[in-house]
Amino acid sequence: DPRTRALQRQLYRHNQSVCSFSVQGNVFYSCAVDNIIKVWDWKDGTCLGTMHGHRETVANLCLTASGTLFSSGIDKMVKVWKPPGSWGEEWHGLQELDLTTAGMVAEDVDRLEKQLRGEQAKWASLSVSNNCLYDEGIAKLVRVLLKTTAPLETLDLSKTCMSTIGAKLVAELLVPDGEGQLLPLKKLVLHGNSIGPDGYAAIGAAMRHPRCGLREFVVSTQTKEKKTGQNRVSKTEEHNCVQVAEIRSVAQLRVDFLADP
Repeated sequence: DPRTRALQRQLYRHNQSVCSFSVQGNVFYSCAVDNIIKVWDWKDGTCLGTMHGHRETVANLCLTASGTLFSSGIDKMVKVWKPPGSWGEEWHGLQELDLTTAGMVAEDVDRLEKQLRGEQAKWASLSVSNNCLYDEGIAKLVRVLLKTTAPLETLDLSKTCMSTIGAKLVAELLVPDGEGQLLPLKKLVLHGNSIGPDGYAAIGAAMRHPRCGLREFVVSTQTKEKKTGQNRVSKTEEHNCVQVAEIRSVAQLRVDFLADP
């Protein structure tokens, strides 16, 4: 309290030291050494969400009058975050939507639903890679995609903190129960998740189902290095694709899956 100097509230959600914060109205943002940004309602102490995207300590925040947030980290990156409620408004009519490292969490998946129906649903490719969706977010995404009218051919779910539970849900997406409408998926990317043998077996069985039209599956990646000027080295990550038509058995498929680091 600025008048009495009495402590009103303490907020505990960061795992390491807090570096900075920025306030606008009842909402404020905090960043910390744990690489994340938290959104709070400071009046009641509620944590409204977590924003992932930086790979190292988030050092500074700057909030504009319009609600746009800028964050800088020691990972040599500055990120620009849209105001709450405006995320996704510009996606209508896109054929490719790349939300890689967008800071998505499970609650954000609901915003995809209205973009995936009707005449404006034209996505042929969707990536939510490197977002902390966990199984909760994967479950929401599967429910949304089962209802979509978009001609989705490529789906990247790599590095989304998915477990065996999430993988079994993705298997249901590949071959819906009954005579449900199939997505025209041709390529599925799932590497970099904590999926166990049961989850991979479920995916493998779905891929071998007569109704499944999947052609490529990414089981792992490889990093290639290329020398550039001034003795610098650029690194690129390339997919190791398995052609579904060449898979002879579920057992072979599981061996390929379990080679995923």
